[in-house]
Amino acid sequence: MSSTMPASRPVNELCHNSPRKPRKARKSKGKSRLGCSLCKKRRVKCDELRPACSRCNAHPHLCAYPSVSVPRWNNQVITFPLPTVPEIPTSASRADNQSTILSQSEHDNTATASNAESAMHQSYLSPVMTDSSKTFDTQDVFLLVHFTSTTSFDLLGSQKLWVKDAIQLAFQHDFLMHAILALSARHLQEAAPLLSQNCPPYDYSMLEAHHFQRALSGFSNGFNSGTQSTQDAGLATSFILFFYASAACNADQPLAQTCEDASFTFLRGIQTLVANSSSVAHSGLFKTLVAPPLLLPTLFPRAVPVVGPGATLMELLDGLAASSPFQEKRELYVERIESLTSYLSAATRQDIGAEVAEELLLACFRWQAFCPAAFVAATNAQDPIALVVLAHYYAAVELIIRVVRDKFWWWQNKPRHMVKLISQSIGLAWVAWVAWPMEVIQILGR
Repeated sequence: MSSTMPASRPVNELCHNSPRKPRKARKSKGKSRLGCSLCKKRRVKCDELRPACSRCNAHPHLCAYPSVSVPRWNNQVITFPLPTVPEIPTSASRADNQSTILSQSEHDNTATASNAESAMHQSYLSPVMTDSSKTFDTQDVFLLVHFTSTTSFDLLGSQKLWVKDAIQLAFQHDFLMHAILALSARHLQEAAPLLSQNCPPYDYSMLEAHHFQRALSGFSNGFNSGTQSTQDAGLATSFILFFYASAACNADQPLAQTCEDASFTFLRGIQTLVANSSSVAHSGLFKTLVAPPLLLPTLFPRAVPVVGPGATLMELLDGLAASSPFQEKRELYVERIESLTSYLSAATRQDIGAEVAEELLLACFRWQAFCPAAFVAATNAQDPIALVVLAHYYAAVELIIRVVRDKFWWWQNKPRHMVKLISQSIGLAWVAWVAWPMEVIQILGR
């Protein structure tokens, strides 16, 4: 009995008729079209933070972005392709900038000094160093590299705070970037004789003035924003501009006719930000600079001076005639003298180590930052007793800086300059009141 085999069906027909499992729809978490190169290679979502994303920052890896993704914080300047840090090419950049160009020999000298440090900061500057999009011009990138490799070493707080956190904020807030570049230009002005031994030093004053003015205008416009990022950027800018104002004082320059401390302008910004938002002081990026001291937790209470320069000030204040017009502000003077007493006592001690001295300088900074508005107004109005108290403060800072003389370049000249300026401004009638501050700067004179 013959049997017939059923005709075989085509394989493609069997596959076509077989039931298929329904595909589960993937929930999209949003595409990252401008992510860094490493995240794109790994096919993972990049949060696109600058200068290094969170994934690269956690491991850490070198974080580099493609040329189309660099943030355009200043899209009106002419830019250049920047190959490496040491070989920054010259270019005719801004029309309103100087016509002279930074000499190639100075670049060579700077390149030699920065080779050893370029690897350390490459992960922070990768968006700038590996890209040729129109974001920075030649001199701006040079200033930014100088800030991360040199200027940031001697600022208050950890270097990471300024090289990483502040730079990341600066890519989001123009005014902070301009403040950073202004401070870097100021530092190069100070170090110009050392960087250019075989050629005339380059004049960074035009770059300095340009970025300083842009920082001020942008800062005033964005100061009142309530976002955490803007508050952190505002606090960072206030600190940077305080460093800048301190560095702009030259102890050897001619003294002005009136005594004005420009630092108060930017320190008041810090006070306002801390007063308006407790999160800035307790959880912000710069909380370590505005938090209470750690090594000296009980050193700075308000105290009645018994001995030392504070006691001498109180004796002179008590010796004023009852009809003296300065009696109207006696409570203000007493409060500032008593609040400064512990700082004066600490500064005159002989056993201060470098670590304690750095925190003591930070505490002195807080004293000036949180001065009452009435005292700041009195110094601006050339009140002689308020200026005398300020001279004692700067004399204390001068004593502490001698312990860490190789640091804080931006604060090296100002204490001495301010004491001399105050002494000249108030005149011979107040010589006894500024005797101790003048003695300090004469003994520690360079």
